[in-house]
Amino acid sequence: ARGFKTLILYDLINEHPVEQVSQSFGLDVGTIQELQNQSTIHAHCVQVFCHFLNWHVTSTLLRGLALRLQLGVKTDLIALLKIPGVSPDLARYFCDNEVTSPETLGRQNPKKLENLLRRFGKG
Repeated sequence: ARGFKTLILYDLINEHPVEQVSQSFGLDVGTIQELQNQSTIHAHCVQVFCHFLNWHVTSTLLRGLALRLQLGVKTDLIALLKIPGVSPDLARYFCDNEVTSPETLGRQNPKKLENLLRRFGKG
């Protein structure tokens, strides 16, 4: 059962849509989302525990894992997803077009950014 759950979570943090994971594993979407939520909470609890033990490296790694579990994304999207209104799909689109952080987004030429957003809207 743990291996099965691990494979589900692996797919989620590698940006496979919940619906696709649901079909792949023959489970309903609610079950997948519940596993994702429980895993996020557990990772966060262990992260806090490690922090109190002064295991800072482990705590930092678990903080990143908890965010990835919660958001269902790879590490490269986390900074962009902290921007209000940016969805995982938009963040992936930005990264694929060399906009990899809030800083690079802020440095974009407004016309280029407008063109990026128009193409995203059409895709």
